[in-house]
Amino acid sequence: MIGGDKHIVIIGTGEHMGRATAALLLREGGARVTLNSRNRARLDRLASSLGGGGDRVKVVDGDVLDRDMLRSVLDKAVEKNGSIDGISVQVGGYYDETPESMEHLDEMLDVNVRLPLNVISLARDYLSRGSSIVFTSNANTLFRPRASNTPYSVTKFTMNGIVHLGAEHLKKHGIRVNAVAPRYNR
Repeated sequence: MIGGDKHIVIIGTGEHMGRATAALLLREGGARVTLNSRNRARLDRLASSLGGGGDRVKVVDGDVLDRDMLRSVLDKAVEKNGSIDGISVQVGGYYDETPESMEHLDEMLDVNVRLPLNVISLARDYLSRGSSIVFTSNANTLFRPRASNTPYSVTKFTMNGIVHLGAEHLKKHGIRVNAVAPRYNR
């Protein structure tokens, strides 16, 4: 994704990984970035903290867990910063819940299953040959899932399958789909 005058949309920009991703793209690649989060005040703070980004940093607030809002966020990103060369999906959440206490399962399904499927299904409307989608997963869910975080582990494991499905589906259009999978970062 890094390089040249690329426009990267960071969906679910947080104060840690999202900010670090934006800073790297701005510093190393000279990219234009559009930051997205549900929280406009946080977005404005993040954009301001990126200092040297200037005109290359735009913000679009909106809850991308809603498919229509996801489309609206991507439309606004194009209006503000031009055609999209990459999408980094960093919407997150984590809960310690066992199979007996899965009160946050629906939220984890929205974040780690429905959102990735929606991003992949809308990709051709916004991305062209040579573009990329990068999801944020978790290595622990691949190799050592734990019953103590059942909804998280199950839905991240499913997301990894969606990444493979998306890569297969979009490769004929020249759109790459991958995931970064760090270990727990709490």
